[in-house]
Amino acid sequence: MLLVIQGTGFCNLDCSYCYLPNRDKTASIKIDAIDKIVERIKEWPAKPSEISVVWHAGEPLVLPINFYKEVFSRFSSLTSESLRISHNIQTNATLITSKWAEFFLEHEVQIGVSIDGPEHIHNFARKHRDGRGSWDECMRGIKILQDKNVPFHVISVLSSRSLADPDALYEFYRQNEFYNIAFNFEEIDGINKNSSLDIVSAKEDAYNFLYAFLELNRQNGNSIIVREAEQAAAALIRGKFDRNTQAIAGDIISIDLDGNVSTFSPELLGIKNAEFDDFLIGNIFDQSFAAMISGANAQLMQREIDIGIEACSLSCGYFALCGGGAPANKMGETGTMRAAETIYCRVSIQAVLDACGDILTNISRSRRQ
Repeated sequence: MLLVIQGTGFCNLDCSYCYLPNRDKTASIKIDAIDKIVERIKEWPAKPSEISVVWHAGEPLVLPINFYKEVFSRFSSLTSESLRISHNIQTNATLITSKWAEFFLEHEVQIGVSIDGPEHIHNFARKHRDGRGSWDECMRGIKILQDKNVPFHVISVLSSRSLADPDALYEFYRQNEFYNIAFNFEEIDGINKNSSLDIVSAKEDAYNFLYAFLELNRQNGNSIIVREAEQAAAALIRGKFDRNTQAIAGDIISIDLDGNVSTFSPELLGIKNAEFDDFLIGNIFDQSFAAMISGANAQLMQREIDIGIEACSLSCGYFALCGGGAPANKMGETGTMRAAETIYCRVSIQAVLDACGDILTNISRSRRQ
């Protein structure tokens, strides 16, 4: 299970494609809310054997190290032979210091760093509030992680600008020894109502980028692990998609700093919506996770999502390898979770599967020759 906790909504950057509301507000989650989350997990009969706690939604490192020492100690009471807890922090890396790096190592925190590529690509969208690019500070933070031997992976948002230059991104990752990367395609989601990929050629552009990038990687011994390629190849080889966790109530639980709870796509948390009560299913101070997941609003959203998945299954040749897409993207692009294909589907699912499928086919043919 994925448990996404919003330690704070505040972020020291103001990225142009950010989907999060309230990222200028500095309030943070209180320890009594953490205690209640731990209590709710303990009492949950359906809790899984492993929970991945992700500190996200805002910049996690604007909160002090002592905050995480305290909350990690609270979560440690859950650890047993039957339940494993891991902590993950997704950061823009601009606030990383040696003390942070030592803390990550001590507590085996899994770190994801958001960097979009070389300076001219990264700084186009990932800026400080005064308009300055954040690339220099981000690279400084990454250098500290590398010097301290802190493992991390990289997440890059792909825009039309980056799709036009796969060679530059590949060389950037290789030169800086980034060997574990993930691509998030720029999306219409949350409060972000525009995307540079909202163009007719987006799927073709994404395919061309991915094919070129993965071919470069293959020619260099596949030294870079690409999340999207790993997932797509696995689905193609199996012939099916394992599980669409964003479409199943309770697989992902997102909690804001006031204890409000959402499920399905994490991006739904904090978005205003009258029809679905702001996509909230309850509050940790009022109800158990089981009660919230089986409650009226969660089940109302589940029915809407299921209708959208059915529409996908009837209209899309990629359905078996996808599982029906993400409710947040459908909502962001079309205003309903009943929708089928979206821009995000075309670039992040269809183009990826096509590129990986063609590369696997070409490899198979060359081996038979």
